[in-house]
This record gives sequence, structure tokens and C-alpha cells, in this order.
Amino acid sequence: MHGIDLGPLVRRQQVAGDGNAPWLLVDRVGPAIWLAAGDYSRVMAELDAEDYWLEGGVEAVASGAENGFLQEVDRVIDLLGADESWLAWWRRISEAPALEIHMMVVKEGYDGFTRERVVRGRKRHLVEMFIDFHQLEPLEPDERRLLALPAVLEGLSRAEQALKLSGEHPGIPASVRPAPLSAGTLRRRRLRELRGVTNAPLPQNPFLDRGERQTGAPTVRSVLRPQPARLTPIPAVASQDPSGRQLVVEIHVPLNGAGGILPGDPGYEFGWIDDIEEFLADESSDGSFEIYDESEEIGETYVFFVAGAPEQVLLRVAADVAALPGVPSGAFAVVTDDQSEEIGNGRRVALS
Repeated sequence: MHGIDLGPLVRRQQVAGDGNAPWLLVDRVGPAIWLAAGDYSRVMAELDAEDYWLEGGVEAVASGAENGFLQEVDRVIDLLGADESWLAWWRRISEAPALEIHMMVVKEGYDGFTRERVVRGRKRHLVEMFIDFHQLEPLEPDERRLLALPAVLEGLSRAEQALKLSGEHPGIPASVRPAPLSAGTLRRRRLRELRGVTNAPLPQNPFLDRGERQTGAPTVRSVLRPQPARLTPIPAVASQDPSGRQLVVEIHVPLNGAGGILPGDPGYEFGWIDDIEEFLADESSDGSFEIYDESEEIGETYVFFVAGAPEQVLLRVAADVAALPGVPSGAFAVVTDDQSEEIGNGRRVALS
């Protein structure tokens, strides 16, 4: 691996189901190179850290008005996230390698579980923000594109303000700015005007300067770190199952108390569930392991699922989860695989 230029490597593919199999990285312009499984996470973390700083996208909680806006947000995030001047700017002001902006298109009165907030993480910061369905709905898909860049800049501004990040950012690259409205869209707007029909208003200034953007004061949560005093030694384990099954580690946490940490909503008794989910999302963001499935309540425990790494790595992640502040004692891991028919069926490892 020494001396390899990681800059042009952009795609990767595991060529066998076995987690110990080599990985193939495909070069944009040159020959492919092979990596041993043990090198994959390290190299991809370096590659991701060098290639981009911005990620995210649009979730249509209220569907039917996202077309055009969703695709343009993806385009803006991809181009701005890979821009060298913005990448250098982000590296100067933030210790976290990446920022994720998660936009949710919702209708007025949305009463879902997720709230607008900013989460501080070690490997990434997270901004969760709402987009008004009724602001998008009257617009044609081509017109909705003009709202994408201001929305991304709004998310960035919330992160800067809430996390107290400072530093003059570069200008918007020409490639990131939206293309002009199509001739067909302009013609239809003109015809509506001639017929006396009011057009939906377009953004007056889609390239707002930082001082002109209006932001709220979202709640800032920090991704918690494990408490060293509670870490449990993990025994040495053998290599992964050579049968080709995917290794899965279940993390079982007893539902026996709040653990002393409450989320923003008063009366919620199990705030540690949010903390664990945020910790796992943050820790897995570099590709060192993956969240295998949605967490769920099983009997008297709440179960989280991790995979995509050797057993020793996954058990260390499980031990870190058990050592987070506020997590109830008595957590344990179950070492299983993706062919198991029942949750909890496997080798049990005590964590706390």
C-alpha cells in the first residue's frame, strides 16, 4: 500500500462474501488494485477524508413535492462536498471530517419523532432540518431546483452557528450554482401571467450571503463517548466464519431505566437509545463497520445490530456502547450471523 496515490480511487467492490476476502478498488483512469480486508477500513477512511466533507440529502416525509428539489440537493452536496477550496475551509474550522445535512420535507403540523437539531460528532456533525412541503408544492420541478442551494447553505449556517465554527468560507463555485430555468418553464410562467394566473414566487436571491440567512437556534447534542472505567475486556476471538455467512453482533441493553440522560422531549424515559443510535451512526460513518438493521425492542431488552467487520472489532463497538454514559448496566452481546432465524440465538458475551 505504500506509495499509492489514493486521490483518483472512487469505487470499491468486495469480490467475495467472506469478510476476510480482499477488496477491489477501481481507479478512474488506471488499473485496479487489491487491498487486504484488514487495510480496507483504514484506506477508505483516508480516502473519504480526502475526497469530501459534505454529505446528506432529502427525505420526503410528505411526498409529492420533492421532485426536482431532491435531485438538485444531491447535485449541490456532491459538487460542494468535493470542491477543494471548501474542503480546505472545512478542515480549518472543524475537527470532524464531515458534515451531514439531513433535510425532511414535511407539512405544517408535522408531529413525527424527529426534530430539527444539530448533533456534534467526532467523525461527523449532523444537521436535521425541515423543508416546508407547501413551499415546494406550487412550483414546477424545474423551479424547485432554485431552492436547493439556499437550503444547503441554510443547513451549513445552522451548523456554523450552533457549533460555533468560524472562518470565512470560499465563494460558491460556478459549477454548484443552478442552471437557468428552461425555456419551457419560462414560457409557461409567461402564459400564466397573460391569463391572469398568479405564478408561485421564486427565490429572490438564491445565493444568500451568510449574514442574510435567517436561522433558528436548534438544540445541539454531542455524540457521547465511552467511559473508560466501564470498559469490559473483550476476549480474543477466532477469525470470521469461513462458510461465507455474514457475521452479525447483536447488542442487547436492558430496558430497566432511563440511565439519567434525557433527550429534548420531556417525559421520554429512555434517552440512552438516542445516544446509542447517534454513537453508532457516528462511529460507522468511516466504513469501519456498518449498522446491520434497525434497532428494536425485544422482550426486556433493546437490541442494536452491527456487522461488516471482524468479530473483535464488532465486540469492541459493543463494549463501547455499553460504556456510554447513562446506558443501563447488564448489557450483553450475541455473536450470530445473517442466517440466524431468531434474535438472541448465538454466543453470548457479557459487556457490563
